[in-house]
Amino acid sequence: MQSDQIRNQILIKKAYPALIRIFIYGDAEVEINAIASIHILITQVIQETEDDDPYQLFDEIQQNNDVSKIYEVFIRNINKYTRDCCSMSIGYLYRSREIRDQKMRSDIIQYLKLLTDDSDNQSKT
Repeated sequence: MQSDQIRNQILIKKAYPALIRIFIYGDAEVEINAIASIHILITQVIQETEDDDPYQLFDEIQQNNDVSKIYEVFIRNINKYTRDCCSMSIGYLYRSREIRDQKMRSDIIQYLKLLTDDSDNQSKT
């Protein structure tokens, strides 16, 4: 219950922009923690919405072109965990939507396909 309250406060206070701004500092450890936090929050929101329901989170994150910033972290290839979090976050954000950036779409879909075959990945459902 407390984690729900914390998550709701983050959503209410719109903390995503602050977490995204962390990416500009270039500190890999901080970026890893930020993208992990973003991924956890996105996952929780997704689990609470219907598959075909539009949700406010995509619009909030896309408003500042923050999906592209998550993709930039994905491209930097800090480590496997970070790439996993970035690709799944982008996949969740675009579920029921088209990824218009051809390169992003190709890279993310290709990586998500690799994850389905990844025996080390514990995020399979």
